[in-house]
Amino acid sequence: MFQVGDSVFVNKHGRSEYVGRGTVQDICEEITELDRYFNESHPFYSTYMSWIKSKKAIYIVNLESNIGQAGFLERELSHELVGNK
Repeated sequence: MFQVGDSVFVNKHGRSEYVGRGTVQDICEEITELDRYFNESHPFYSTYMSWIKSKKAIYIVNLESNIGQAGFLERELSHELVGNK
């Protein structure tokens, strides 16, 4: 479980492919919460909407290196870097 303010690593594809590091800004469980961060023109808006409709929480992470904010599922985050083995 992650909380707002946690520093996290983003890992995709079975938690083995490093994507980036950032800080959890918010946890969205409702469409109105999601709309504070992303609008319909965002390339992953429809994906985020399907997650919300499936009762999945979206962790809004502010990624380092000026990448910006993105939404992730809990399974895509970790407190430690997961190696490729």
